[in-house]
Amino acid sequence: MGGDLRLIAQSIEFIETHLKEKLNVEQMADVAGFSKYHFSRLFDKYVGMSPYDYYRGRKVSETISYMKERQCKIIEAALEYGFSSPEVFVRACKGVFGKSPSAIRRMTLEGGTFEGIGKIDIKQLSLTDMTVHNYNAQFMILPELTLGGIGYFTDSEYSTVYDLPREQLEKLGGKHKEVFKLSWLEEDSMGYMHFVGVNLEGEGGFSQILQKKVPPKMAYLVFELMDKTSIEKLKSYIRDQVIPESDYELGMPPLRIESINLDSNCGKLYIPVLPKV
Repeated sequence: MGGDLRLIAQSIEFIETHLKEKLNVEQMADVAGFSKYHFSRLFDKYVGMSPYDYYRGRKVSETISYMKERQCKIIEAALEYGFSSPEVFVRACKGVFGKSPSAIRRMTLEGGTFEGIGKIDIKQLSLTDMTVHNYNAQFMILPELTLGGIGYFTDSEYSTVYDLPREQLEKLGGKHKEVFKLSWLEEDSMGYMHFVGVNLEGEGGFSQILQKKVPPKMAYLVFELMDKTSIEKLKSYIRDQVIPESDYELGMPPLRIESINLDSNCGKLYIPVLPKV
């Protein structure tokens, strides 16, 4: 791990051990020995979010976990983790997750799942310093896949498979452990189409559900995914550094494929490529 990465990792450990305190970015930057501006830029590069967003997300997530484990009132959990009042904690929770602590608690009591922002695995930070080989990228030619599932449209950048509610993924997956997501640019509408579903190969009786075929015999570089943060870091890094340094160029059409294993919550990112001439 390079020098910058070691210092960012050091700052993350500092944040984790001081979640119950009130921190600012200047304090985090001092631990790493950087200016506030330089530290924020490096932190976002390696972690995929600003240092304050990481701190706030972890603080709120751990407070919710404490509340759930202790079955205590919101005020007890909020004060335990250094929020000046329950109202401040509720505002922070809504700011991070779009829901109040009470709404999250009701959701889990009704059988839903809540996945907060987990501690960054220090090993993940080395992703952005790795070559294609160290990324464990695999070259693969996919056979034709017939997926059954749902489609939807967004007018902005790609969403990721991790953006979908866990309950929806499990419902789509059914008996299948792997769920695929296709994304591509719709030129006429200037937006992005997405299709999420499971591989129907060898199965019958699905004539009534929406289906999408993945073009056969296309070549892909396949990267391992651990979470949404990994996807956000990989998107620009693959385009700007991995592909230019490899023996491949981005293929056409610009179809992106993701998959997620519902047991492990880990997945894969498939990038279409062509050999460089």
